Amino acid sequence: MEYLKPRHPLLTSKEPNEDPKMEMQDLITMLQSKQYVFWHRRHENSDTVKDIFWTHPDAIHLLNKSHFVLLIGCTYKTNRFQLPLLEIVGVTSTELTFSIAFAFLDYGGLDNFTWALQKLRGLFLRNDSISQVIVTDKDLVLMNAIEFVFPNSRNLLCRFHLSLNVRPKCNTLVFPKEKRVNVLDAWSDLINSPDEAEYVQRLHHFEDVCANFPIFMEHVKNTWLIPHKEKFVLAWTDQVMHLGNTTTNRVRSIRGTWKSLMQDTSGDMCECWDAINNMFILQHCAIKASFQKSINKVQHRHNIPVYQKLRHYISINALTRIGLEYDQVNSISIDNSNCNCKIRTIYGLPCACELARYKIMGVAIPLSIVHVHWTRLSFSDKNEKETDKLKEEDMAHEWDVLLKRFRELDVVGRITLKSKVHELAFPDATSMCQPPIIEGKYPSNSGKGASIGPNSESVWKGRCHKVAEILQTVFDEQLLLEGTEIYKHFTQALCIVQGGSEEGESMEGLAHQKRKKPCSTQ
Repeated sequence: MEYLKPRHPLLTSKEPNEDPKMEMQDLITMLQSKQYVFWHRRHENSDTVKDIFWTHPDAIHLLNKSHFVLLIGCTYKTNRFQLPLLEIVGVTSTELTFSIAFAFLDYGGLDNFTWALQKLRGLFLRNDSISQVIVTDKDLVLMNAIEFVFPNSRNLLCRFHLSLNVRPKCNTLVFPKEKRVNVLDAWSDLINSPDEAEYVQRLHHFEDVCANFPIFMEHVKNTWLIPHKEKFVLAWTDQVMHLGNTTTNRVRSIRGTWKSLMQDTSGDMCECWDAINNMFILQHCAIKASFQKSINKVQHRHNIPVYQKLRHYISINALTRIGLEYDQVNSISIDNSNCNCKIRTIYGLPCACELARYKIMGVAIPLSIVHVHWTRLSFSDKNEKETDKLKEEDMAHEWDVLLKRFRELDVVGRITLKSKVHELAFPDATSMCQPPIIEGKYPSNSGKGASIGPNSESVWKGRCHKVAEILQTVFDEQLLLEGTEIYKHFTQALCIVQGGSEEGESMEGLAHQKRKKPCSTQ
C-alpha cells in the first residue's frame, strides 16, 4: 500500500513572505517534479498570473478510460488570494470518483471558464471520446462556456442545488405550513416525472396547488422550468447515460477530501497543490485496488453459469446492478411494457426484459450487451499508447511552422517568440508572479494596485448590472405597489446600481451590497 508522502521540500523551506515570483517558480517546480500537465496565462501587460490549469498524468489516463460523465464545480475561499478554484471530476467503472483537473481562475467569467474547458478538451486523446454528459450547478456563465467548448455534450443541472433554491423560496412565499408541504410534494412529483406526458399532467396539478402563491409559481417557472427543465426533470435526464449522476455531490466530496489534507485553508497555491497532490495519491491507490478486486474476486451470488462471460471482465458494481435486474426476470419476462428499461438508458446495462431472453434460451449473458464503460478496469491500454505516438508525430508540422514564423519575424518579433518558447522549455524560470494577497473577506480599498479575483471591479460591475436587471424586472412586472415604503427602497437601489455606487453610499434594501466599491486601476 502506498502511503501519503511528506510535504514537498519546497514547502518546508519556504519563507512566509517570499518574493511573488519565487512563489510561482516554486509551484511550477513542484508541478514539474511530479510530471503534471499544466498551462497558465498572465494578465495583459503584466507578470501577474491570471489563470493556471493542472492535472495529474494518471488522471489523463483515467479520463480517457472513463470519459462518459464529467462533473464540474467551482469553489472559493480555498486560498489567500480568494481565486475561484474550478474542480473537474469523473466516475470510474467501479463507481469511484476521480479528480481530472483543477484550475485557479482570476475570475469566474466566460473567458476564464472557456480557457479552462478548452484545456480540458485537449486532454482527450480521441475526438470520439468526448464526454457525453456534463453535470454542473446552475452557473449560467459556466453553462455557456460548456455549450461553446462541448457543443455535443448534454449539460445536466444538479438536483441537490435545485432543492436548495426552491425549498427556501417556498418557505418564504408559501403559508401556512400545511400548504407548504403540499406545494413541495407537488414539486417533487413534477421533477420526478417519468415521461413527458406525465410531466404535462403533473405540471397542471402543480399549478393548481400553487394557484394562491403566484410569486412562487412565477419564480419556479421563470428560473427553472421554462429555461432548464430538460436539464433536471427525469423525463429528459433519464434519456441519456449519466450513470446515476444527477447532482454535483461527487465534486463536494472531493473538495472535502483535499481541504482536510490542507494544513492551512488560507494558504498559498503551493500548499493547495500539495494537498491536492496527496489526494491524487489516495484516489489512485483506491481505484487500482477496486480494479483488482473486480478482476480477481468473485462474489458468491455471481458464481453461477449465467454470469460466466461477465465475471472478471466487468466491474463488481456492474455485476451487482445486473443481478438486481436478473432477479426481476420472473415477474417481467420478455414483455418490455412491464420493464421501464431505465438501467439500459441510464447505466448502459441490460434490463430485465433483455435478460429474460437469455434465461429462456438457457445461455450466459454475453459481454457485448454491457456498455464498454463497465469493462474499463485499468488506467491505460495499448490503443491509448498508439494514440500518444500518433499525436507526437503530428507535432512535426507545428515545429516546422513555428521555425518558419521565427525566421520571418523582425528582431522584436523574434525576441518575443523566443521568450515564449523559452518559458515553455524552462517553465521553472518563469517571471510570472502570484496574485496579490487578499486579507479578510474582501480586498482592501487602499493602495493603487488593481484588484483581482471574485471581488475585482469587473466583478463588481457585473454584480451591479445583474442587480439592476432584477430590480428592473420587479418594476416592469409590477410586483410592487407604487408609493409603498419598499417601492421607495427598491427605486433608490436601482438608481444606485445603474449609476454606480459612490464612496460612502449604501444600497438601501440590499444589505449584502453594503461595502465600498473596489478601487479602479490607476
